[in-house]
Amino acid sequence: MVPERDDAWYQGKLLKLRSATKMAQEYPSNDVECFALSGSAFFSPEGFDIMETSDPIWVGEIDQAGDLVESISGRFSMWEPPLPDQGYCLGVDVAEGKANGDASVIQVLNREGVQVASWTGRMDVHEFHLVIAGIHRLYNRAVIGVERNNHGASVVKRLHAMVEVRGRLWIDPAKFGRRVRHHDYGWTTSTRTRKPMLDDLNEHLCELGVKVNSDSTRTELLNFRRWPTRGGQIKLEGRPHDDEVMALGIAAMMLGSIGAPRVEVFDEEDDDDNADNHWLRQQLESIYGPEVRGLDSVWR
Repeated sequence: MVPERDDAWYQGKLLKLRSATKMAQEYPSNDVECFALSGSAFFSPEGFDIMETSDPIWVGEIDQAGDLVESISGRFSMWEPPLPDQGYCLGVDVAEGKANGDASVIQVLNREGVQVASWTGRMDVHEFHLVIAGIHRLYNRAVIGVERNNHGASVVKRLHAMVEVRGRLWIDPAKFGRRVRHHDYGWTTSTRTRKPMLDDLNEHLCELGVKVNSDSTRTELLNFRRWPTRGGQIKLEGRPHDDEVMALGIAAMMLGSIGAPRVEVFDEEDDDDNADNHWLRQQLESIYGPEVRGLDSVWR
């Protein structure tokens, strides 16, 4: 930052330009803005002009049962807790799990397309399905869409083996109308499907069909660019990483498939469902305290 360009200076320029994207192009405040907005970014500037990120309300870890353990260095961040009358979907990008490799990502959107939670980290693919199952349970038996390329196929297979999860695995609507086979579950990224999925996400971002809360997701979106290749083609990718972008794109594709939530405020006589209800309240209490501040009315 130039010494004389303090916060007041930036705010004055921003008021004149009336666009956060133009401000970043003409007066970048960090390396990310300088690099990402240099003319070949894939996602439209309009989407970033209306994008307002925020700090998560809770950070920690989650296990297979969906139980939460608060930790400042945790891989699971929440911006909104699960609400009993809301439906959710999980977009999942699977990585190999190596310490110096890409991260696996789970993006959680509600029915309105708001990013309510995100898990980002490195984990052995033979255990990652347990984290997905935990977030699936926490967020009202959310619909799950896993990118089944490479290591994702193993994760889909393990999720399909879990009876309580199987019925909520996403299937591409294009495959409806015929017998569903094992490899029909999840999302397959290919040269045919990648660009339409990214175009769909771009449209969602510009029209507030998807609202991003995570700073790291916003940064990856900014860094996602059109890269020319030696063969004269254009390659679409984020550098150094685009795992959060791909998981978000998969989740956005699923918004029309969310349907009704699988956890409601149940009658006391329904023992099984009521157990789910009490369990979910316990998870909320671990975040907000015994009064479940700001949410108690939905549980009365």
